[in-house]
Amino acid sequence: MTNSATRLDQDWMRMVELRAGVGMTGGLDSQSSNRLHYMILTILDTIFSAIVAAPAVVGYWRGTWGLSDAYLYRDDPVFSSFVSVAIGFTGLFVFSITQHRLNDLLHPDKHRLSYYAGSRFYTAVFGFCCVNAWRGAWQALDLYTELIPSTVFATTAVSLLALAIMRAIRNVSAPPFSLSLDSCPGYFEVQTMFRVNSVCSMNIVREQFLLRVQRADFWLFDVTFLRFDLLPLDSNGFHGEPPYTKSKTIHELLAAKNTRGWSLYLLDCAFSVGVVGTLVVFVWRGVWILFDLYLLPEDREYSALGSLAIGYIIVVVTFSLQPLMRYVCARLEGLARLIAADAFLLLSFLGTVNVWRGIWNLLDLWLLPNNLVLSCWITSVGCFVFLLLLNCSNSILVRGVYIDAEEEEGKCVIFPCHYLRLFFKIEREKKEARRRNLLSASKDFASCTDGTGKDAENGALLQNSTSTTIIPGNPESLV
Repeated sequence: MTNSATRLDQDWMRMVELRAGVGMTGGLDSQSSNRLHYMILTILDTIFSAIVAAPAVVGYWRGTWGLSDAYLYRDDPVFSSFVSVAIGFTGLFVFSITQHRLNDLLHPDKHRLSYYAGSRFYTAVFGFCCVNAWRGAWQALDLYTELIPSTVFATTAVSLLALAIMRAIRNVSAPPFSLSLDSCPGYFEVQTMFRVNSVCSMNIVREQFLLRVQRADFWLFDVTFLRFDLLPLDSNGFHGEPPYTKSKTIHELLAAKNTRGWSLYLLDCAFSVGVVGTLVVFVWRGVWILFDLYLLPEDREYSALGSLAIGYIIVVVTFSLQPLMRYVCARLEGLARLIAADAFLLLSFLGTVNVWRGIWNLLDLWLLPNNLVLSCWITSVGCFVFLLLLNCSNSILVRGVYIDAEEEEGKCVIFPCHYLRLFFKIEREKKEARRRNLLSASKDFASCTDGTGKDAENGALLQNSTSTTIIPGNPESLV
């Protein structure tokens, strides 16, 4: 009986090793096979971003922009622009300062259904604010500047120069060169220009304060009044009559620290939204209008088709140059690396503007041109729902400020267009976790059978032998 248990143990371990070996062998494929697999996924991600996600994002923006034109004081362009600015920038500012609070309230670990509904509603409202912020700033500049080449070029050049000085040119990027998935980690995160930490929580400040008090050689804590009365000790170690008393409630001290931290964070959010965001709008507007003025201005349809062709040609060229630029930037440092990265980003930006302009104008011309309001409703709602189903509705948002060449080596020129690659990575990690759990279960099983063998030698066989003769039909049930 002991021999049968031993054979059973060996057979079980062999089965586990063979089953786990499949995953291990899959993770140890040849380097060329891994490269080929990754290259195929990269190409598919590029096609998905350029052909599927980007047109849907443009459709949403075009529809929401058109609906704002139709319903926000269409007879008064000045007031309509002002209302869009108020709605847009106020919303962006509020979402920036409440990002951590939203992350605490809407978390899947607390309630998955409320997280899903709340996060998608957040995306819808945030997207509406983004469109109106851009529409208001865009139309305000149209109203107060002349639409002539010299003026447009001047405003664009000044805005681009300001972004370059702040190392913020990469913020002009948009689909098809960026893709944001609706994933939980960082769903409500909004990067700010100066990275001021908004979490000036009472706990952190309280801990810092108590540490400072404990390091002092004199302190007295009055529990009744919650006061830190710092009194010098006399020669006997008692608190005598103090020559001075620094007495503040803990709430006053903590409030002072929180006020300073929040003041800096509010200024950071205001600068990120009001200054950097507006400069990005001005750059987009300038390049867009320059193509309106010079690319077949007498024929809007051919101009849109020309933009679409130019845009996708630049998209293909830019994605093809990405490995080379990554290699170059990995070997450059300082100003040279920054210039190379910004030049590459500007090339991608030209492609982005042309793709957006082409799709936008073709939708105006081809999709219910006699009923633009209905056309805008279709593209706004339809594209948003489509992106929700694809799990990348966050791609409609313009949020956060990112610094040029901030990443290490050549990562600064890698476009965040990971869709299928991220999906396969998650699945691979799940399989790896299941494999580890299976091996752990096999070790536990081996330890149990070892204990059974020892009991058999002592004559206590019948009570434990039954557990060794049952093999699960599905080994993954042990996971």
